[in-house]
Amino acid sequence: MLDAYLETLPEAVISRLFASPSACLVVLRMLPPLAKSIVMRLLFATAAVPVASLEKFTGLITNKVSHYAFSRLRSLKILKEKYTSQTLELHPAFQKSLRTALTCGSTNEGFEETGAQIDAAFLAEFHNERWESMLNYMVSSADQTMELSGLHKKVKLNPVILELLSKSNLLGRQKNITSDGFQFLLQARYTQVWTLLLHYLNNAAALDMDPVDILNFLFRLGTLELGRGQLVSSLPLAHKRLVTELAELGVVYLKNDVFYAAIELSDSTMDTEKNAASRDAPTAKGSGSDVENQGFIIVETNYRIYAYTSSPLQISILGLFCSIKARFANLLIGRFTRHSARRALSSGITADQIIQYLNSNHRGGALPPTIVDQIKLWQLELDRFRQEDGILFRDFISTKEYTAVSEYAQDIGALIWKNDKTRMFFVPEKSAKDITEFVNKLT
Repeated sequence: MLDAYLETLPEAVISRLFASPSACLVVLRMLPPLAKSIVMRLLFATAAVPVASLEKFTGLITNKVSHYAFSRLRSLKILKEKYTSQTLELHPAFQKSLRTALTCGSTNEGFEETGAQIDAAFLAEFHNERWESMLNYMVSSADQTMELSGLHKKVKLNPVILELLSKSNLLGRQKNITSDGFQFLLQARYTQVWTLLLHYLNNAAALDMDPVDILNFLFRLGTLELGRGQLVSSLPLAHKRLVTELAELGVVYLKNDVFYAAIELSDSTMDTEKNAASRDAPTAKGSGSDVENQGFIIVETNYRIYAYTSSPLQISILGLFCSIKARFANLLIGRFTRHSARRALSSGITADQIIQYLNSNHRGGALPPTIVDQIKLWQLELDRFRQEDGILFRDFISTKEYTAVSEYAQDIGALIWKNDKTRMFFVPEKSAKDITEFVNKLT
């Protein structure tokens, strides 16, 4: 996700980003293993390296893996190729900054350590509390869900975070969860964090902030050791504002004039595709990656759901698409109904998203085929209806006039609906003028 964003940046912006040693170190961590080896092979080279030499270096690797590594390096603009001399070299700014990061031992440029320390377990608890408060806000739009989950009123969010969720299309105009928002809930925690941070970057211009400066700050934050305090007063004004807003998200912990990195952002940027399958959905304790808590839902063929969880977040998520009947200390009983499913589907949540969530958390293998088919059928019921603005033509003098005009509408590809018995047809508003002119010619 982050590498896809970096690939879209122009050369001038990438050069500014690569001027930061911490940024280059984080980018190195997110590369696949062979690409890292190629970078290290070229890092201390004083001149461009012949392509043949690198091909020999990667000769024992399969062509597919080798091609992927070189492709990633080129797309991130790390590797530059000189076609005339058939040589390769690293981006000069990347090479210089990465050398500094690996040999000088410090990438905390712009930060000033205070000597204060906080336990990493406390920071993890702080991050989980803040993040799950935000997720609870997203799913707490249903009154029944809030009552049964213990969320009797909506969690209060900082206006900046609320605006970010709206601009990211994770919340709709009525502050209800959208299809993108539900997909956001299905993602692993590290993906959720960077999804919001990248949306923050996209809105940086509207906040009179420099996106490259923000990204550099996040990369420097990702190289900090958890629990070591950094002085806020030593930061520029824009970074002070950024620290305040990151604290609302639980990315940093702010206390007086000291801030601490609450999560390891650099780990979040690493290539973890092989682990993604087991981390794609929230678990019984929240939306993290605790595999031990997966498989807490049992779905029966009679549409009953049993969820062994006490998490308000999980209860709220289930309440989006099922009718909750009872709740005990660590057990929730619900039922799929046509009404509850259509309520979720009408808000933009898709049948595939509901099935994905249930499959990821279902105990005892895949969902019963009956349940999967029924959820898809309920969506097909909604898909049968399509709303479109247009003009209804009716009250024709004769059947001959109706037939001529309706056939003309069909010939120009404008006919959406017609009823020969009542002599009416419906066309888009943009085609109404042409059809009206045709009617006038007939008369």
